[in-house]
Amino acid sequence: EYIESLVLPNGAVGYDVPKVNASFDQANLPTVDGVKPEEYTKWACPKVVPYFSAFAVLGIMAAGYENAKDITLNYINWYISSMNTAESDVNGVAGTVYDYYVFVSPEGDKAVQVSYIDIYGDKTRNYDSTDSYASTFMQILSAYTQKYDSTFLNDKKDLLETLKNVIYSTYCKNVSLTGAKPDYMVCYLMDNCEVYAGFRDLSVLFPEYKEDAEKFLNGIKSSLYCGDGYYYPAVFENGKTAYTIDDKTSFDFYPHGTSQLFPITFGILDPNSDEAK
Repeated sequence: EYIESLVLPNGAVGYDVPKVNASFDQANLPTVDGVKPEEYTKWACPKVVPYFSAFAVLGIMAAGYENAKDITLNYINWYISSMNTAESDVNGVAGTVYDYYVFVSPEGDKAVQVSYIDIYGDKTRNYDSTDSYASTFMQILSAYTQKYDSTFLNDKKDLLETLKNVIYSTYCKNVSLTGAKPDYMVCYLMDNCEVYAGFRDLSVLFPEYKEDAEKFLNGIKSSLYCGDGYYYPAVFENGKTAYTIDDKTSFDFYPHGTSQLFPITFGILDPNSDEAK
């Protein structure tokens, strides 16, 4: 019910409860669909970070929430409509989705979407990642198809290939992993577990993606596993670890500790195995 309360008129799922934010510089903001910034900046506006929205949507489907089908389909349509072209993406990659603020009119019938780049005037404020956004959206598409509509993806192979190309836009052959995004090429354990799961879920519907899933599974096992049941939280393109694990009994909660859950959560490790325990 809380997640449903975060659903916006355009189908996006907000990161937080909408509230008015008075800190925006109206002079730098665009007019959107005829609505001027001096008007919409007075409206309540949650952030929309597709990475977190994805887990909210996956969660309500998994929980069998009564309105999950409609919420998910509306979110799918929002995500597709928000995908960048190669020309509009700051890194020249078609199929990416920016982080946004979505301003909602007091009547709740209008939504004005403005990217972080426009808000902050900083091209590095684009998306948290490209590999995770695309792969978690793959998981949503697969789950929706398997749960609600078995033919949903049959006419959407171009969409799936676009998402695949987003993931491979940061592929690092040396470690067989993806970097987080083109302007931040660190290969995270968390992201690559999600990439593996995205292709694994798609391969249930379309077996041609099984090879991709196996590629990233092998990359995780060979480039991120550091022994004794632990994984490096991230490595660079050359394979050098981005975070050291010197004392396995007292490493940081994030990313060291939290990242260890991802191989279990996303099926790299059997939850009942000694290694997982």
